[in-house]
Amino acid sequence: SSKCRFWKNLHMSAPGDRRRISSKDNWGTPPEIFQPVNNELHFTLDVCADARNHKTERYFNEVMDGLTANWKGEICWMNPPFSNTYAWVKKAVGEAALGATVVALLPNNTDARWYYDFVKNEDGYRPGVFGEVFVRGRISFIDHETGKPKSGNTTGSVLVFFGHTSFKVESACWDWRNNAR
Repeated sequence: SSKCRFWKNLHMSAPGDRRRISSKDNWGTPPEIFQPVNNELHFTLDVCADARNHKTERYFNEVMDGLTANWKGEICWMNPPFSNTYAWVKKAVGEAALGATVVALLPNNTDARWYYDFVKNEDGYRPGVFGEVFVRGRISFIDHETGKPKSGNTTGSVLVFFGHTSFKVESACWDWRNNAR
């Protein structure tokens, strides 16, 4: 079992069915969560976004449905609708097998079916998963209507890293609140 430690800074080491999104599901990622990871991986595509909350110049929205689009060769950011986590995680695993790198911001539900089916079981990480980072504290996601952080999130979060890459991510905890600049 890996020991959980809180990172002052997130770091990684490099060795050499179209679905309607409800307003309840449409929450943006705060920059203090996205930016440290983007600084390491340089995302090329946001696969679950819209014109208001996309994190990369190129993004998929409801019309360009990320669940049916090709992510091959992309470095993807994924903050999916939490009401449909299973389908999005399944898609991330499939696209990782085809050459995408995907970082998913997900609810910390290690007892959920999607977690056991696609991330980790009693034998360790599933194929295509190269790490997870548990986010310490509750994230105040960005309200779609106001563009401002909204407190009251009742679920913890985890970043899960999918794909085949030279990056190595230690299973750890990240206290993102100490990264604020």
